[in-house]
Amino acid sequence: MQFLIALFLIAGFSFSGEERVCINVKGDFPKEKYIRIIVRKRVEKALLESGYKPSCQKPFVPLDVIIRRVKERPIAYTSKGRISSYSLSIELEMVFGEKRGIFKGFAPYRQPTGAVGDLYRKKAVNEIIDKIYLNILKFISRR
Repeated sequence: MQFLIALFLIAGFSFSGEERVCINVKGDFPKEKYIRIIVRKRVEKALLESGYKPSCQKPFVPLDVIIRRVKERPIAYTSKGRISSYSLSIELEMVFGEKRGIFKGFAPYRQPTGAVGDLYRKKAVNEIIDKIYLNILKFISRR
């Protein structure tokens, strides 16, 4: 009996009957590679927590994640007229089989001294995706 169990594990068979899901992240925002990476990682995490296997080997169910909008708006200025704070908003659309869902989030971030840099913006992106993560998890697990 132990030999059969070992044979199944070596051959790559699974007793749980995991369903494979292929993630396809789309969006016409060429400058937003970091957003694509973070969205993909969080969706993979949600799939794993829901019992699916992220894989594009056939047979699989497609999961399309469309980055519909990335909007950055200045909300505060320094005394010298430079922009010091922004509001970043992201809108995602997910299509999983027959289901569709739209997820929105926003977060403010500052650029101290009005400098240009991505560190604070990346933290804002992480904060937004973390805020909508539970809604994504519910969407995926209700299939």
